[in-house]
Amino acid sequence: MTVHLQGDLNAQSFAQQLLHLGDGEYGEFLVDPDTDLISFPSDFCNIANSPEELIVKVFPDIGNNFGNHQWLCDRALLAPMNDSVNKINTEIQNQLAGPASAFIDTVVDNEQAVCYPTEFLNSLEPSSMPPHGLILRVALPLMLLRNINPPKLCSGTRL
Repeated sequence: MTVHLQGDLNAQSFAQQLLHLGDGEYGEFLVDPDTDLISFPSDFCNIANSPEELIVKVFPDIGNNFGNHQWLCDRALLAPMNDSVNKINTEIQNQLAGPASAFIDTVVDNEQAVCYPTEFLNSLEPSSMPPHGLILRVALPLMLLRNINPPKLCSGTRL
């Protein structure tokens, strides 16, 4: 893994600490030999006791700042499970002003339909596919993660 950070010494130091952790070099971190849990120094990170508190710490005043692309680019949340990501995204969207629009995926050609109940298919959320129902708001940033029609857009394009 490489890290390219220019001019931000705190970010460079933080990135180096993460790289050392990933390499198994714990340095100033305390490791419990019984549980293998790592204790972080108090100045390494902020602690949030709930997803709502985490959102407030990472995205303070999101309602007024979500249109500022640089402000958004300076922030990120990582979650291990898609379900966690969906819940956090929904919570953040609920803090934004303006009406939400729902987009629902359907099968246009009945011959392409398969022998599974619609409810079952709509409930599936594989990591490589978008959800059956998508709730969006005007000016909400989107990113194309996978392109199944290459002549049009490139993967990673912000929409």
